[in-house]
Amino acid sequence: MKNEMYYGKRWQTIQELDDAIAAYIEFYNNHRIKVSLNGMSIARYRMAAVA
Repeated sequence: MKNEMYYGKRWQTIQELDDAIAAYIEFYNNHRIKVSLNGMSIARYRMAAVA
C-alpha cells in the first residue's frame, strides 16, 4: 500500500489522508485484479468461492 498510494504524495490534512486510505482500500478489494486469484479482484474471488 505504501508503494502504490503513499510515497511521493502529500496531504494537507489528516482527513485527506484518511479519505485517500479508504479510497485505496475500496479500490484494492473491489477493483484491483490479482493474477494469483485467476485475474479476479479479492471481492469477486470471495463471491465465486461461496457460490
